[in-house]
Amino acid sequence: MINRLQDDLHQHLTQAQAIIDYLNADIATNNEISVSNEVLANTLWTAQTLLRNANKSYDKLSEAIKQGGKGNE
Repeated sequence: MINRLQDDLHQHLTQAQAIIDYLNADIATNNEISVSNEVLANTLWTAQTLLRNANKSYDKLSEAIKQGGKGNE
């Protein structure tokens, strides 16, 4: 269970980092964000969702560690 939760947390953080890296590269290359406001809003919403999911995964992981790795999946 702990390994699965660690994997979930890592996946959420890695995906959120990829979104931030994409936006950073876009700004560095174009000196501005080159996507439409709608695409930007959707991209930021996705990043927010991934970070919320990462927080939930962290909370579950912390609880599983406190319980010694026992519990329902």
